[in-house]
Order: sequence, then C-alpha cells, then structure tokens
Amino acid sequence: MIKDRMTYRWLWSCLIAGSLLLTGCADKSEETPQPSPEPEVGSPLELQAVTRTNGATLIGDASCPDIKAILTSETETVQEGYFRYVTGSGWTSDLSVKEERQYYLYGYMPEVITGPTVTDTPPESGKYSDGIDLSFPGLPAITEQDVCVVVGVQRVDGIGENTPDVTEGNFSYFSGIWGRNYVNLLMDHIYAGIELNFKLDAEYAKLRSIHLKTITLSTGCGQVKATVQLRKNKGIGQATFTPVANTSSAPITMLSAESAETVLDDRYTITPLKINKLAYCFPSIFAAEGANLSITTTYDVYDRTKNKNLGERTSTNALRITAAAIKPGQKKTVVITVQPTYLYVLSDGDLDNPGTTVVII
Repeated sequence: MIKDRMTYRWLWSCLIAGSLLLTGCADKSEETPQPSPEPEVGSPLELQAVTRTNGATLIGDASCPDIKAILTSETETVQEGYFRYVTGSGWTSDLSVKEERQYYLYGYMPEVITGPTVTDTPPESGKYSDGIDLSFPGLPAITEQDVCVVVGVQRVDGIGENTPDVTEGNFSYFSGIWGRNYVNLLMDHIYAGIELNFKLDAEYAKLRSIHLKTITLSTGCGQVKATVQLRKNKGIGQATFTPVANTSSAPITMLSAESAETVLDDRYTITPLKINKLAYCFPSIFAAEGANLSITTTYDVYDRTKNKNLGERTSTNALRITAAAIKPGQKKTVVITVQPTYLYVLSDGDLDNPGTTVVII
C-alpha cells in the first residue's frame, strides 16, 4: 500500500514537471520574433524605342545622347535615372519599377547639356498625374545639340512586341509583372533649328567663284533660363526662355576647315547651296535684346577666267531676322547672298571683297 502511494506521488510529480516544461516551451515559442517579409524587388524599366513628334525615330548608336528620366507617383518623385545607349548592348537603364504600380514618367535629353541642377515641380494641382514643370537654369543660347523633352510614354511588354504608338500628353505608366516593363518614348523639341544656305549674285558669278572654308555662328547671349510646362493630354503646355545677363558661349562651327571646301559658282545663283548642319537656339533669340546673332565666314575668292586664287577673306554679318520669334521645333532657313560691293572694279584684287546680304525665306 505504501509502495502504491509512493508510485502515485512519483507519477504526479512527473506530470506536473512535464506541464511546466510544455508551458515554458510555449512561452518561449511566443516570444520568438517572426522573420520580416522580404522587400519587393523592382523590375527593370527598359527603353524600347524613341520617336519624335515629327515621326522621326532616334536611331540607337554611339552618338545617342543620354536621356534623363524622372519617375514619379501621384504626389512625389520616386526615382531619377538614365536611359543610355551602349554600343553592343543597345539601350540600357538604371531605373526600376515595382510590379503593378501607378507611375508617371517624364524626362529630357541630352542630359549632359542640362546638367544636374534641373528642378522639377508638379503643376498648380500638386499632382504629377497632371504634369510637371521643368526648370533649366543655364541652357546654352545656341548649341549643336537638339534639346528635347518627353511628351508621351507607352508601356509595352517586350522588345519588338509592340510598334511605337505613343499618345502625346500621356505620361501615365502602370507597371506590369517582373521582366515585362518596357517603354516607348515620344519626344518634342524645345529649341528651334537654324539652317544656312548660300547663293552667289548672278552677275558676280560670271567672273568669280567663292570657296567657302569655315562658317561659325555666334551670339552675344550665352545662356538662357528655361521653364518647360508639360501637361496631361497636351504635351508641352508652355515654354518660356529668359536670357541670362553677362554670360557667353562658344561659337557653333557650321563648316570647318578640315572638311572639303564648298564652292559657290554659277550653279548657285538661283538654287542656294545648303550647309548640311543645323544649329539650335532658344526660339525667341531673334527678338531677344542683346542676342546679336551673327555669322562669320572665311572664304577664298577665285578669278574664274584665270583660275586664280585672289586670296582669303573673312566676313562677319549680323543675322537681322525680322521674325519676332519662331516656335520650338520649327526651322528657320537663312539664305546668304554673296554680292560684291564694287561689281565692275574686278582687276584690283584688294577691292574684290564681297559682302553678304541676308535674305530670309
């Protein structure tokens, strides 16, 4: 009997000890922190194609400028990055998006010309879904590069799967699943182009030919402050340019001495000779005070009857263009008519110094 009572007490002690052990394990389990969820990995945002509003495609090659991209949500900038063209790899990107999220995509090129000081703000509504204001504090007044801004985006699933069909004024980008986030961009110019054409006075062409050697375009205004308003369903809403005082810029070389010289003769008395290079300027440069746009030409004068070089000459002429302004994306063609001051005093080479008359078409 005593033995049974001792056995019972032993079993009861084991049961109580086991219960305490299980309770301790349960408490310990509840105190163990759960692992945090892994952060969502962004899907690469890749560029498929770039077109301009005139339908021209930006062909990918080593000369393609970098495109600065600004990725926003409804109310804030989410990420900034670049689309770059790398020879052998095509378009590359350092941008990424989360899956199935609403974004708005803006941008401009070339990034190198605008620098890192460009600021962006939403429009009056405070919502990037309605557009963006881009402020460029120091754009060159004249440049060799075509400055453009993104005016439309289109999401596509993969390279070559969709023909670019971008709606101007659409900046919405709703991301897809991982690996299926490509974009087509539509871009528009904020500068105007200047094209130079040369023709020779008909009477002067009977006796002389002009061998163009160098042509440069310069201005008294070095930089401008620009604000470009991009708006939903519209593209460029407004672009304003203000010359920055006491700034200067290097002349633009339209024709260089290293290139083959261009001969003006009787073939170019009616149909002008086109210089196959464009310069770009802010649109209202022709009306801006102090802009003083001018062209400097170096050339040789030849006596056509004797095939004799009468010497090198240099002429600098102001481009007094009457148009108050031209709009972004337009091209102004300037025709330079080479005409002598003393047409019939041609035996003396020193007096055979043709000036230039600017005719606008």
